[in-house]
Amino acid sequence: MKIIRILVLSIFLMLHGLPLCSADSIFIGIIKTANQDAFVIRKGETMAASVNMRIMIGDVLKTGPNGAVGFILKDDTVMSMGPGSQIVISEFAFDPVAKKLSLIARLLHGSLTYLPGQIVKLSPEAVRLETPVAAISMAETPFLVKADEEKQ
Repeated sequence: MKIIRILVLSIFLMLHGLPLCSADSIFIGIIKTANQDAFVIRKGETMAASVNMRIMIGDVLKTGPNGAVGFILKDDTVMSMGPGSQIVISEFAFDPVAKKLSLIARLLHGSLTYLPGQIVKLSPEAVRLETPVAAISMAETPFLVKADEEKQ
């Protein structure tokens, strides 16, 4: 059953322009929706987020006061952020054949809706969402989390 899921997911990702692995790229997903108040910060450079823009490990996705952005990762995880939000995907590995599975994201502030993908189904302990005050280990349950800015 798991083999069939992996094959179906592989075909889905290839049809949607998301190759399973590439030696010369570290992209982990793609932006599916974005408005004009959504941004990607990569290596210190801020770019307007746009539909079909690739997301890389270490990218910071940020929304302004009227912003919203939705993205899908290679393992079919779907996340969407509301206004005034910021997240970084610090670790991602999706190679089921080699059993390399990992997703660690840090929600710095704002709101995030999470719909689980294949990593959490294959290895629930390999997925973690960190907030300024807590870390959430994942289950196969969609959820919404809101994090206020860190108080110093």
